[in-house]
Amino acid sequence: MKDENFVDSAELDFSYFDSRADMQLKSDTGYYRVLNIAAPGANGYEVSLNNSFNDALASYKHNTIGGYSPAKLGLYQDLIERQIYNNIQAWGTNPAMKDSFPVLNMLNMKYVIVPDQQDPKNTKALQNPYAMGNCWLVKEVRFVKNADEEMNALNTFDPASTAFVHERFKTSVPFTPVYDSTAYIKLIENKNDEIKYEFNAATNQFAVFSEIYYSSGWDAYIDGKKTPYCKTNYALRGLAIPAGKHTIEFIF
Repeated sequence: MKDENFVDSAELDFSYFDSRADMQLKSDTGYYRVLNIAAPGANGYEVSLNNSFNDALASYKHNTIGGYSPAKLGLYQDLIERQIYNNIQAWGTNPAMKDSFPVLNMLNMKYVIVPDQQDPKNTKALQNPYAMGNCWLVKEVRFVKNADEEMNALNTFDPASTAFVHERFKTSVPFTPVYDSTAYIKLIENKNDEIKYEFNAATNQFAVFSEIYYSSGWDAYIDGKKTPYCKTNYALRGLAIPAGKHTIEFIF
C-alpha cells in the first residue's frame, strides 16, 4: 500500500454528510423509494442518468430503485434496460405527465434526488405525487402470452387499474377481481425477512406489491396459510385475495 492508496479521513467523511435532499427525506417516515440522478461534477452536482445504477451512496441512507451492485437479478436488469431508463428520461421531460413513467410509479419512486440549481454543491429531493405506494388493488388482470408481450405492455399503462400476468401463472389467479370502493390493503410491518399487510374487502381482489418477484426465497401467506403468488408487471409480485378481512405476509 502506498501513500496514494489512502484518503484523508475528513475527505471520506464529507461524502457521508447529509445533503439538503437527505435532510428533506428524513421528515418522511414512510416506506418508499428514491431515484438518485445527481452525480458529483467538476463544479458541484450535475444530472446523470447513469449515476442511478453506478453509485451506491444514496442506498447508504435510503431505499432506492437504483444503487450499485456487481450482481443483479436478470429480471430487474431487464426492467432497467427496457423500461426504467426510458421512464427516467420521460420524467425529466414532463414530471407532471404520470402516464409517461408508469414503471417508476409502480416501483414506488416517491422522490427524485436532483442537483440544487440554487446551490450547485448540494442536492434536493423532488416529490413524485404519482408513486403507487407499497401495495394496491387493481380493477383487472390481463394475461399475456410471453415475456416480450409482458414487457411491452408496460410501455403505456395505468398500474393503478391494470396488472399484467404471464399465462403460466393462470392457476395462481383463480378468480377475477370485482371492484369494491371500500376495499383496501396497506403495509403494517416491513422487516428484512418478513413483510406484513392488512387487507379488507367485500369482494375478491387482486393485489400488486411493489416488491421484486423472487419465488426462490419469498413465500406468500394469507392468514398463515401458504398461498401461491405470481410474477406481475414483469418484475413485481401479485396475489389473488378472497373477500374478507385478512393478514397477508411475505416471508423469506
